[in-house]
Parts: sequence; structure tokens; C-alpha cells
Amino acid sequence: MVFPSPRSQPQEGDGLLGPRMSLANRSSHPANALLMKRVAAYVHDLFRITLFHIPVFIFIVALLIIFQEEGRIVAALFAFFGVSSFLIPWLYFASAESSFRQATKGKRAEGFIVVDKAGRRISFCRATLRHLLFLLCSLTFGLVFIPGLFSKKGLFLHDYLSRTRVVPSTPATPGFSPR
Repeated sequence: MVFPSPRSQPQEGDGLLGPRMSLANRSSHPANALLMKRVAAYVHDLFRITLFHIPVFIFIVALLIIFQEEGRIVAALFAFFGVSSFLIPWLYFASAESSFRQATKGKRAEGFIVVDKAGRRISFCRATLRHLLFLLCSLTFGLVFIPGLFSKKGLFLHDYLSRTRVVPSTPATPGFSPR
């Protein structure tokens, strides 16, 4: 005879999904730990991109000061800044994730690589698709990232659509570097 555990009945304060998890339990959940490490990797990469973009911004501001009277030049400089704001991150993410190292500096620092569903290195085209899908998903103010919290593998919408995964790197992985 099987007896139900004393906790099998709902308790006061339980939510729709079962017992309330403490903050400690939430942060130790594998999907949440993966999310936090992926966020840390992305912040690391944004910092690197920003450092690269500062000289471009200073150059454009200097040109704007010099050519402040000429409207077409000012418009062209703003267009150049807008295009470079898209091109620099795209080239950074797509080239790094499709390289033999399979990760950006931030992902490598957190111990991740990007692979396809079969565990192989992704192509530049797939990395470009992944980056564009990430940008589209970001337009929803992060709402599409919420399902990744409930996914067993921690996959987000841009991972599903581009058929890629972010997995822990191991010393056996080509191009592995702990930092």
C-alpha cells in the first residue's frame, strides 16, 4: 500500500504551480542559474561592444561639431552612427559564435559555447539568424525570455527558432579557454 506524503496536500500559501519556492531554491534551480550566467555573459559582451563603440561616437561628435552648418553631412553622420550601432554588435556576435571558439568573450568567461541541435559549431549565417532573432525577441521587453525559465534546457525563443543551444564548454571542446 502506498501512502501519500504529508506534503502532497496543498498548504496555505501554495501557488497554482505547487509549493512556494524560497529565493534560495529559485536561484539554485538549473534553468535560473543558466539564465543568470547567460545574462552575465551578455552584460560582459555589451561592455566590450560599448568600449569599442565609444571612439566611433567621439569621432561622429567631432565631425558634427566641425560640420554643424551643413545639414546633409549631419544627417549622413547620424545615419552612419545608426548603422554602426547595428553592424558592430552583429559582427561581434555572429563572428564570435561561428568561430572555432564557438562563443563570445562573455560566454567563454561564463563557460558556455553555442552549438546547433547536433552539438556542432554553427555557421556564420546561423549565427546571424540567431542574432537577428535575439534582437526581435528583445523588442518585447524580455517577455519572450520568460518561457526559457520553464524550459528544462533553458532554451529561449531565439534558441528554438535558430535551432541552436548554449551549452557548458568542457576542456574537450575545441577552442576551450577558461577565461
